[in-house]
Amino acid sequence: MDEDDKELGRLMQINMSEGLEGFSMALFTRILGWSAQEVKELLVDVEKDIKNTDYHIYSLRYVGFFLFPCLAIILFNLVEWFFEGC
Repeated sequence: MDEDDKELGRLMQINMSEGLEGFSMALFTRILGWSAQEVKELLVDVEKDIKNTDYHIYSLRYVGFFLFPCLAIILFNLVEWFFEGC
């Protein structure tokens, strides 16, 4: 593993840590019926797991660059439509 991979891992760790509550709160409170306090208590443990370097977390990311903005809008609408059916 080179230094670029390690830096990318550190950035992903920061991204996950900073967005954790935002990623989780709506799902756990609105869909699963948890209280905000219950979610925050869970996220304390999740934060510890994110910072644990013994775990190697992999995630799939899609990055798109489009020269034509209208093409990007069409593509994102198709992706949204596809996942609504799942």
